[in-house]
Amino acid sequence: MNSTPSHILAVDDDPLAREFLAEILKRMGHRVSCAGDGRQALDLLRKDSFPLLVTDLKMPGVDGLELLRETKRSRPDTEVIIATAHGGVESAVEAVKTGAFDYITKPFSRERIETLVERALERFHLKREAVQLKEELRRHREPPAIIGRHPRLQAALEIAGLVADTDATVLIRGETGTGKEMVARYLHSRSNRRDRPMVKVNCAALPETLLEAELFGHERGAFATAFQKRIGRFEKAHRETCSSTRSAT
Repeated sequence: MNSTPSHILAVDDDPLAREFLAEILKRMGHRVSCAGDGRQALDLLRKDSFPLLVTDLKMPGVDGLELLRETKRSRPDTEVIIATAHGGVESAVEAVKTGAFDYITKPFSRERIETLVERALERFHLKREAVQLKEELRRHREPPAIIGRHPRLQAALEIAGLVADTDATVLIRGETGTGKEMVARYLHSRSNRRDRPMVKVNCAALPETLLEAELFGHERGAFATAFQKRIGRFEKAHRETCSSTRSAT
């Protein structure tokens, strides 16, 4: 799960309702883009990707149901929450059958929308992680081809073959572009963890403020913006292979 602030699209033709929703989402720590109707929302969806779309059902022109269909056609991974008045519940149920994550009746409470948003984003990130893990497994079932005749390269591969099936910690050194990650993948593909994911960490890309949460994870409620539990890279790599990289200096 991912507690990193997400970019959410809020759509409502009522300015007050739209501002109220946007304020709730911003207080949750998310970045919010707003649209006053379905057509404007579609324009924004063509330019950017959003993990979550929260839209009113009844709008002039492109209504919430049509916006949902178009979103699922062009951005199938985007989760959609439908907001409707009590009289539109039947249409909202139809929207859920069409692919919406859930619906909420107006006037909605802050607590209710926060709960739905957390759940929708949780599902978005779980599905994305599942896709990434499948791709990682597919790639790592195919041992990387390392081609070269230089004696030092051959010696490095020979050592890698000797330690691959052990629990030894391996340090691979080299300048940027020399193939450190390829050697790490080579090790993983020949280890007894080859059928499990290889968890990669680019240390240079981790800002200090996110380092602890990224590596160790956190429980929900551990701090102000921890809306979901997050599993750290170390826990993900348990019984698997962890590869961390940084630029050589």
